[in-house]
Amino acid sequence: MKACGGALRTDPNQVGLHLAHQSTVIFATWFTYDFAGTNWWLSMIANEVADNLYVGNLYLTPGPGFNAVPFEHAQVTEANVGPGT
Repeated sequence: MKACGGALRTDPNQVGLHLAHQSTVIFATWFTYDFAGTNWWLSMIANEVADNLYVGNLYLTPGPGFNAVPFEHAQVTEANVGPGT
């Protein structure tokens, strides 16, 4: 089975979620904001560990917007923030 879907909102009061599923793997991205309005963007590769149960690590990936000019790739960081199911 292959599936893909998602939504992305640019309003800081909204969230965006994208899921891509193929075989026994789900790739997920979650775009949201903390209470101060700072972007809080998470991603996860989750593997199926039992029927309908997928587990992976959530990664926080802050940095400049994709349309920043110039785009400073050195400002993009990655931190494991815990497990996701």
